[in-house]
Amino acid sequence: MTKKANEIQTGYQKVRQEIENACQRVDRCPDSVKVVAVTKGYPPRMLIHALRAGLKTLGESRAQEFREKVGLLEGAEVEWHFVGPLQPKNAKLVAGPCHLIHSVDTLAVAQAVGERSVQLDRTSDILIQVNVSGEETKSGVPPEKARALAEDIVAVEGVSLRGFMTMAPFWDDQEAIRPLFRQLREIRDEIADHLAIELPELSMGMSNDFSVAVEEGATLVRVGTKIFGKREV
Repeated sequence: MTKKANEIQTGYQKVRQEIENACQRVDRCPDSVKVVAVTKGYPPRMLIHALRAGLKTLGESRAQEFREKVGLLEGAEVEWHFVGPLQPKNAKLVAGPCHLIHSVDTLAVAQAVGERSVQLDRTSDILIQVNVSGEETKSGVPPEKARALAEDIVAVEGVSLRGFMTMAPFWDDQEAIRPLFRQLREIRDEIADHLAIELPELSMGMSNDFSVAVEEGATLVRVGTKIFGKREV
């Protein structure tokens, strides 16, 4: 294993340890939390190091970069997630090779993903992104509109709604972030009950705040720099 692969493996192990600690604090099973190693902005060679380090679940946030990196690792045992803003016109770049699309925030995006998925004779698993912080710089449907969007999306052919995603503000105070993660969990629970369907996934928490996200119910955490180090590009 290369030096960089060793560093990535060590970073991943530290993240898993933090997740285990957070799970112990709230009596959760650590295996209920999956780490999505986000490769956004890292050069292609970093993917090779990641594979050598044993990482199997990778996430991208730009549609074109996603397609290029998927092609680079074609044939490898990788579970790809798309975690960034997605426009309807780019759905064709993501639907198909993607295991889970985290960032659907309009009916138009869901329909575009569904249309492409039907063409490929498959169903794409998706999450609805909710902007719980209300920040204008962040994507996501407002919390008060999440239920209506979910009602529309469950009727779209070619997609399967699996849960919700959010991005918290980059605040130093973790306790100030906690209510936002809790709010997403409550939104998920209310909508799952209303629609009478299972919505098991909560994608929330990144390198700076994933521990508190896990304490509040995250099943997917999106971690980049704590695994790969500082971005080079």
